[in-house]
Amino acid sequence: MRKLNIVLGDLRYNNSIMKGRQFVPLGAGYLTSYAKKVFGDSISIRIFKDPSDLLDYAKVNKPDLVGFSHYFWNTELNLLTTRKLRLLLGAKVKIVLGGPSIDSDPEMLLDTCNRYTEIDAIIPNEGEQGFTNIIKTILSGDGFRNAIDGVAFEQDGQLITGKAIGLSTDLSTVPSPYLTGILDQFMHGEYQPLLQTSRMCPYTCAFCVSGKNEGKLRMFPIEQVKAETDYIASRYKEYPNILMYIADDNFGIFDRDVEIAQHIRSVSEKTGYPNKLFYYNDKKFGKTSQDVHDIVGHMCFHGLTLALQTDNPESLKAINRRNMSVNQLNEAIAWGKSKNMPITTELIFGLPMETRQSFLDLIDKCFEMNFDNIHCYNLIIFDGIILNRPRVRKQFGIKTKYRHVSGSFLQLENDFCAEAEEVVVGASSFNIDDFMLIRHINVILYTISYLRMHTAFFAYIKKLGIKFTVFSEKMFDTTGINDNLDAEYIDFLNDLNRAINDELFDSREALVDHMKRFSEQSAVNIPEPLIINTVFGHRMLQNKNGWVARLLLRTLGKCINEDNKQLILSQGEALLMQEAANIAGDSQKDV
Repeated sequence: MRKLNIVLGDLRYNNSIMKGRQFVPLGAGYLTSYAKKVFGDSISIRIFKDPSDLLDYAKVNKPDLVGFSHYFWNTELNLLTTRKLRLLLGAKVKIVLGGPSIDSDPEMLLDTCNRYTEIDAIIPNEGEQGFTNIIKTILSGDGFRNAIDGVAFEQDGQLITGKAIGLSTDLSTVPSPYLTGILDQFMHGEYQPLLQTSRMCPYTCAFCVSGKNEGKLRMFPIEQVKAETDYIASRYKEYPNILMYIADDNFGIFDRDVEIAQHIRSVSEKTGYPNKLFYYNDKKFGKTSQDVHDIVGHMCFHGLTLALQTDNPESLKAINRRNMSVNQLNEAIAWGKSKNMPITTELIFGLPMETRQSFLDLIDKCFEMNFDNIHCYNLIIFDGIILNRPRVRKQFGIKTKYRHVSGSFLQLENDFCAEAEEVVVGASSFNIDDFMLIRHINVILYTISYLRMHTAFFAYIKKLGIKFTVFSEKMFDTTGINDNLDAEYIDFLNDLNRAINDELFDSREALVDHMKRFSEQSAVNIPEPLIINTVFGHRMLQNKNGWVARLLLRTLGKCINEDNKQLILSQGEALLMQEAANIAGDSQKDV
């Protein structure tokens, strides 16, 4: 009997920009290992990252079933590839979609079916059981006529769903795709390995794909996790600086995570891999999280991250989130600083009920709490999160524009494909002008946090009691500027405003058309609007002792009264000059 020929696609954009930014297809690996356990030699499964390779294989080998891992960064790529597969293979092939960007809400499931007209079924939540049920249906010859547990599909305009089983998988029954060799073809220098030790998140943040799920936290067997760590290290010891990414929603939430952290550190010390580690802390950052970070925190390039996102009570309620208390935050920050770790927070502008002033107050609060780095992101709306649901968008008056996802464009056969981020630029509580202000301030935050520009000067204005956001707003106030003296600053500001406006498009179609024209001109360069913080941050850094220093000093003058004004300005100028002198001294040493 012929084996059922199955293909899985965890598709990414393979171009020069995306080199080194690919991940091992762990999700597809779990589907494969589980299905092979159930069906053995009656099926064959191939996993692909490159859409061209997948299509070339399909032309020759005619798969019976094709499944796609669906993320917000490959949505359009999946859509185009499914269309090509249907044209190529007709109704004979069954096409399935699953992954984090599949919403479990019935209205959204039906909407996905209607948008992806070439697909036969959708698997919400975890996919192992639903995918094996689809295979059973195909092998039995029953077709997609009756409901299938863990699966949804459209039939005569209606959504057909079986029993919801996608959050109940016993993880001890899922074989390791690493230890079975399934992922070996991807375990080399082009791909970053993922390690998953547990599933589910106890928090229900509406801006996150995990926020839509409610279920029991479950763990993979600890001996399997340790063996996977050993195996990954053995394969990557020749690539010691490639990041190992722990894919848990909250690593450090279980007591046993301390033992896993100890094992990772031991393996690193023995083999040299990993040198770099990334994971998300438990949001509460309690004793267990501290113990974990004490063991492997030195391997985390981001130091200790305590993400706030927002602290506006109305926003927190709207997004189903609860932050650490001020006392808990202060204790966590003090603990991190006692370990000489850089302390970072992440903020999201554009959340429901957030206002211009509430967000500015939050930035100032973060400065007062002595975070070393403040990373500010714009809220993005995408498939699989609660905030994407139409009734929620309408409730909060969410307004959006589109911008390109860095590096995500390619020519697939005769068709151009590009991804678009849908970024929130307005809502019932703020407008586009507020968005623009935060976008400007974000450039300054990046330049201070990432590029460490004039940190002593900004520490000085903090000591003076001047709020960072007040200072920043005055920096962008062009009242009384001298066109000749400040020509470089005026050019900078005009270029920044143009870049912010140029990266935003009113429709997905307009953005894709722009990217198509861009790719025809240069297929190797990242579009400048997508790296605004980097481009303009470095531009400020390069002129830090020229027009930037003059701008900072003049802004300081706007923020203080006449009492001791000259003394304060002199001290501020001395700090700016001292940094210039330090840089000059370092340059001499280099020579």
